[in-house]
Amino acid sequence: MDRLRVAALQMPHGATWDANAATARSMLSRARDAGADLALLPEYWFATGPPPADPAPLGRALRAFYEEASHASGLAVAGNLLEPGPAGTLNRGVVYDAGRPLLEQEKAHPMPREAASGVVGGDAWRVAPVRGVETGMLVCADVLYPEAARILQVMGARLLLNPVMSPWRAVDNTREAREAIFIARAYDAGAFLVKAGGFRRAGADGQGGIAGRSLVTAPWGALAHYRDDFEEEVLVADLDFARLDEFRKHQATFPARRPSAYQELVRG
Repeated sequence: MDRLRVAALQMPHGATWDANAATARSMLSRARDAGADLALLPEYWFATGPPPADPAPLGRALRAFYEEASHASGLAVAGNLLEPGPAGTLNRGVVYDAGRPLLEQEKAHPMPREAASGVVGGDAWRVAPVRGVETGMLVCADVLYPEAARILQVMGARLLLNPVMSPWRAVDNTREAREAIFIARAYDAGAFLVKAGGFRRAGADGQGGIAGRSLVTAPWGALAHYRDDFEEEVLVADLDFARLDEFRKHQATFPARRPSAYQELVRG
């Protein structure tokens, strides 16, 4: 696979499951009409409240959605879901194609609100071929940890998918720095990275806002960039894997890795 057209779906968080599912289907159709091969939905695109105490019914509904949507759209469809696990609720990133699950990745780093609702982190990383491209997932906050991207690179990933839910802040002094994180992760891994975020305007009290900020990045910079924090967008970008392979050929940090020097990382 030399080229892949991807779409990051920046969609609003509606008040009901039906509204969110209808918006997701509509945006997947727009991605298909734009010629995309793979489309990524935001983290918690389906959410109408905090994670449920029993996530099993929601998990079944979401698996049925991904199965049906990947059939109907003809796309590889990626996003997340919630399911029960042995020690609590798991936030799983998934990729479905033609009705079949190709990749499942537990979020390793649940945020405090998730943890308070019973979401626990996973410890295993996975890479799988999606439309001929070895693909890994960094579920939301997992992208903040360079180690996660490098592990997926070592496992062979050339594409990283990052569904996110980003809180909106009226005063945000780190906004530009945080956008640079996604280019840095692409550089760290020598891979393309697709970030899809949903959005919701803050209430009258200034609370509860979610900012979209969707991106597609390469090791050499941004390929597609959101226009507005609160605007529905289908960001489409063509990924040139021949160019990526050329980058990797000259990326001296990969062959010079010395894992024996990194032992403090696993003790901290």
